[in-house]
Amino acid sequence: MSRFGPPAERVMALWLGALNVVAGLLFVLLALPLYQRRSPRGGFGIRFATALKSDRAWYTVNYHAGRRTIQLAPVLIIIGLYALFFPVELTPGLTWMFVLAPLIVAGLILVDAYLFSLRLR
Repeated sequence: MSRFGPPAERVMALWLGALNVVAGLLFVLLALPLYQRRSPRGGFGIRFATALKSDRAWYTVNYHAGRRTIQLAPVLIIIGLYALFFPVELTPGLTWMFVLAPLIVAGLILVDAYLFSLRLR
């Protein structure tokens, strides 16, 4: 047995690590047009009622969401790289943390963007 644990557990850790790295990179790629204010109103972006009221509100809310996404995506990448390069003993709780991390980050971004959009009123 290697220092990384049983082979099946190591393979699972590699898959979960790769999932988080890919999710983090995908979040950044999706956030760039929002951050650069290149997404047309009503197109790709955060579609809260307050964001759809005007072009100014659309670009302001989506810029904020894009910036927050770019700030939080490295968390996923770091979690994924940790699972890829360090021995991880996958307990059920840790496995769920790796699986749910992208959803938790996406939820935090949406809640933050919603609260920000409410301040625009």
